[in-house]
Amino acid sequence: PGSDANPYLAMAASLAPRTFGELLDPLGGAVGLAQRTICVLHERSFRDDATRILRVVRYATRLGFRIERRSARWLRRDLGYLQSISPARIHREIVRTAEEETGAKALLQALRLGVLDALDGAIDRPQTRYALSRASRQTLPSSALIAVMLYALPLGTRGRAVQRLGLTRRQASFVTLCRRLRDAEGRMADLQGSALFSLASETGVEAAAVGAVASVSPVVRAKLAW
Repeated sequence: PGSDANPYLAMAASLAPRTFGELLDPLGGAVGLAQRTICVLHERSFRDDATRILRVVRYATRLGFRIERRSARWLRRDLGYLQSISPARIHREIVRTAEEETGAKALLQALRLGVLDALDGAIDRPQTRYALSRASRQTLPSSALIAVMLYALPLGTRGRAVQRLGLTRRQASFVTLCRRLRDAEGRMADLQGSALFSLASETGVEAAAVGAVASVSPVVRAKLAW
């Protein structure tokens, strides 16, 4: 994986007059395309730039491809190298992923592969898996999807995760609003109509949409969806 515009940088077309248009493919990228697989170019690829770990998951999910077996093994082996990446670069890759139509599926795949755990161990929890799975069945803006990913974090770990992911002030404030809504879930069971709407209005419709996906309570999810 290279850039978003051109994940197969090792392929090219000849511009020489005698071989014009001939595919130059020294590393077998065309075979990978035909087999619907994505692979890195060499064993140290993720070590040279660990943000490729996030990109390879994004590309595979976007295209409906699978990650080639050796590349997947190297990915898991080199997850620790994500700690060498600055929050600003992590933020850029997370936002790009969340902005995609398949963003929730990509984040869920990242969680399953241990990528999110490598970024911050507090994120990898069953509630987050279920929340991202539900989010993958609908369309959410990127800020809401990031909030879904962090909704289940205990209060004491949320700030660390926000810092590690390099969230902007606005994104961090929205995560806090969603957390406030989560803290109010215990009051929702007996609320109906205007009382429920009034409570949800304290944090806003956008936060309510996050809770409608991320809450562990089916009753709360239904009420917030309403």
